[in-house]
Amino acid sequence: MRVEIPDQDRMQVAHPVRDGQTVRLPDTPFNVHSRQSAQTPGATGQARGDSDAAADGKAVCQAQASQGGSAWGEFQLGHALRNAGGQPVRMTVKLDLEYSHAASAQPADARDTLAGLTMKVFLKDTQGRLLHHEVLDSLNSDEAPGEQVGRHQVAFEAVLLPEVAYDLVLAGRASAASELGSKAAARIEVQQLRAELRFAPTARKSTGESKGA
Repeated sequence: MRVEIPDQDRMQVAHPVRDGQTVRLPDTPFNVHSRQSAQTPGATGQARGDSDAAADGKAVCQAQASQGGSAWGEFQLGHALRNAGGQPVRMTVKLDLEYSHAASAQPADARDTLAGLTMKVFLKDTQGRLLHHEVLDSLNSDEAPGEQVGRHQVAFEAVLLPEVAYDLVLAGRASAASELGSKAAARIEVQQLRAELRFAPTARKSTGESKGA
């Protein structure tokens, strides 16, 4: 859940904050859109990990492996912001996510051959303190092989403390591991992520605790 973004690229929540002040994404482009991947083909295998994420709210990660190889790919998509004023701010978050995913392994009885994926959303401050954490999807090829489509709508509230920076992120990871004579593949594709951030003033005594969906 580590997010790396320069402070100058964070959205600054300026003061005074009006009750109902709203930012809609990707009408305002997402400023967190990172990607990582790796592959280890091994002595005789093949492997490939890929990922991508874009400011318009689309992302993908995938992994393919065979004959003893392994691979993974992951993305982060979201928005980094900072309460730039001297007062706490209440933020209401609404997320609308459309996506598809797939996981497969052949042969099905290969013990060390597995494809897996997980997708979660979190809000944390830059000191690592979690205000919200929710696993949206998690499965492997033993549980549910094949391709599926899904949609999630998430809503929660949190208090942003003065002069503190926060990361609101959808994170996805796909992985595949194989043994000799087998292959595995996993993929997550985010067709569209939309977010609405609604701000309102709140009392100074608030502590930054969130209300989960």
